[in-house]
Amino acid sequence: MMSSVEPDSPAAFALDPSQRRSPWDEHKALVAQATPAMAYRGGDFADWKTQARQRLVDRLGLDPQEENRAFEVAVLWDRPHRLGRIQKLLLRAPGFADMPMYWCVPAEAQAPLPVMICLQGHTTGMHCSIGVSFEDESIPEPAGNDREFALQCLERGVAALCIEQRGFGERRDNVERKSDCQHMAMRALMLGRTLAGERVADVNLACRWLADQPTVDASRIGIMGNSGGGTTSIYAAALLKAIHLAVPSCSFGRLYDTWFTGSRCVCGYVPDMLHHLDLPDVLALHAPSPVLVVGGEQDYHCPGPPLRMAFDDLRARYAAAGAADACHLAVGAEGHRFYADLAWPKVCELL
Repeated sequence: MMSSVEPDSPAAFALDPSQRRSPWDEHKALVAQATPAMAYRGGDFADWKTQARQRLVDRLGLDPQEENRAFEVAVLWDRPHRLGRIQKLLLRAPGFADMPMYWCVPAEAQAPLPVMICLQGHTTGMHCSIGVSFEDESIPEPAGNDREFALQCLERGVAALCIEQRGFGERRDNVERKSDCQHMAMRALMLGRTLAGERVADVNLACRWLADQPTVDASRIGIMGNSGGGTTSIYAAALLKAIHLAVPSCSFGRLYDTWFTGSRCVCGYVPDMLHHLDLPDVLALHAPSPVLVVGGEQDYHCPGPPLRMAFDDLRARYAAAGAADACHLAVGAEGHRFYADLAWPKVCELL
């Protein structure tokens, strides 16, 4: 005769696979217990910002000395465009990875010019921002899904600086891949750094180059990007005082609703982040400067309902900074893409 098994006994869950707890079950329980130590909970907002910014620098593995790094820029080519003029530049700094950029100036615009730093996500690279082929930059090639950020800028009299993000386009280790983040991100972690932090350092160098340009209005520098470009935009806006307007697209939400709910690229993960700062707190470090969060109702990364909840958190923090009117949201009807028609009217107002 077989012996009976108690429903809650070890033998019961060993025999019934449906009773077994997965690694995801364990992680969900840990998330439920996690409390970001530097979350804003009231009090002096400026004092909180100072402490939280330093915590974010530590989590991203940034080197404060990089702010003073010398650099030089070479012109690779210079071409007229129907909307103005585009130069391809290469920024080089000692001990720093070379950084290709497009500098796009609108036709007949009056200096000093507002500027938008444009960041592509997991595409074939920054060439999408100016709508040309990766293989031959003299050949027009529409990028689709409103990815031609620089052309959108030029059409509106705004200059654009397009950065090739590490792991994309010309900055891939393996040019056979569309994007090449995984090994790059793992190497950075072994060095006590993060790929997200290294991308912020790239944006910092770009801002320093812009500050040297006599045609640029240094008080009107914005940053925009979709997906992986939006993630960099969030961290850069949180830490770099040179950035006036932040326009992250399809990248914002609470960490649980974004980075825990599906398989994401390793380039956006930051060690132990959930115990320190959630993304509404991170982006609130940009306050009182303006922010426009862009998203898609059906975006897999953070769809409409959780996006709006995270935005409510962000706006509450902006209110604490006395800047609730500087915090804006635009949600398109589709998925993981930029929404130019929704975003640009507000961008032109804020920049």
